[in-house]
Amino acid sequence: VYVKGSQSSRMERVVKDLMAEPLRASELLVRQEEKWLRQ
Repeated sequence: VYVKGSQSSRMERVVKDLMAEPLRASELLVRQEEKWLRQ
């Protein structure tokens, strides 16, 4: 599955929901630091 969007659309949230192992999101996806997750 290819997910594409601009930085402001925060598509990593969608990808996390689609992941087979969403608990590994912090090590596999971008913008998973606390600063980004609060936005």
